[in-house]
Amino acid sequence: MGPARKHGRNTRFRRLAAVAAAAGTVLAAAAIPADASADTAAGARTCRDVTIPAKVGPLDVSVHGVLCTPDGPAKNTVQLLLHGGTYNASYWDYPVAGGRYSYARQANSGGYTTLAIDRLGSGTSSRPLSALVTVDSQANVVHQIVGRLKAGEVTGAPADRVALVGHSMGTGVASVETTAYHDVDAVVLTGGTSQLDTGALLKTLTSQVWPAALDPAFGPLIDPLYLTTRPGLRAAAFHDAGDVDPEVVQYDESTKDVASPVELSGVVLKGFSPDTTRKITVPTMLQVGSRDRLFCAPGNAADCASPQALARAQATAFGPAARLHTSVLPGAGHDLQLARNGADAARDVTRWLDTALPAQ
Repeated sequence: MGPARKHGRNTRFRRLAAVAAAAGTVLAAAAIPADASADTAAGARTCRDVTIPAKVGPLDVSVHGVLCTPDGPAKNTVQLLLHGGTYNASYWDYPVAGGRYSYARQANSGGYTTLAIDRLGSGTSSRPLSALVTVDSQANVVHQIVGRLKAGEVTGAPADRVALVGHSMGTGVASVETTAYHDVDAVVLTGGTSQLDTGALLKTLTSQVWPAALDPAFGPLIDPLYLTTRPGLRAAAFHDAGDVDPEVVQYDESTKDVASPVELSGVVLKGFSPDTTRKITVPTMLQVGSRDRLFCAPGNAADCASPQALARAQATAFGPAARLHTSVLPGAGHDLQLARNGADAARDVTRWLDTALPAQ
């Protein structure tokens, strides 16, 4: 089954956060799962939409997710999937090419239950004014979801263990959540390291990103500070031309979403900071595409030529308690899970989790 629906360190970031902090109020919603549907192919799974209540301060919000469980024996670890900026839950479960580019499908075939959420502000989750969508509020909402998973309120049975799997801005949120609440059992950080090429990021922000209110996909009713990619530029922003299926790019454009500049500044200044990642105390996997223009540029960012090179580049960003494992997907761009060889990255995560969190 494909996604349940379409979706859609520098002073510059500090200025963005200061401007966005002038906003205020939030939408609320409440909570029951939709009907389930099952895959009919080999490696069958059952997926259903869920709506999870949460709080942002005193405000009620709702988080939409897609919960997929293997139809065969399932492991006692739930993977909670956190997408990046201008994406939504669909990032983890592209239906094109028969699901070849679906991270969730690969994880489910490996025996893992997955919960891919629309992070706050994205998809059909509550979309507060962007000033309220920060790296800390996102991390707190994820913390609430982890608690509900472990209490059995999402899947119907308590999850023994939860592993966070983040991509890009979702990786920054995962780092903050893991170190603030110490409630997860492992963390997989993809598409993000402590060595961000700020020049490449500024190029993306100035030439490939614009206010979502100006975009025909969203229109003027949206908070004008939310950002999205300019039409037709997602391939240049997130993919490597030599390692992406044109059908993936087309679907990427059709499901694009928005991001808060306040959250972006927090992810850059806090989520990717070694001051945060050095505090991680659970098994940690760091995975990137070798041609990630934002994070893999020797001299400006990390050396991603090999897992060993990445481990050397990130050696001081993690403490010994993280037991850091590094993984590099050759030829892949920033959206490594969506690369032609993205299934290899997903399988590598499954193998690592099997070792880091063996069955109990």
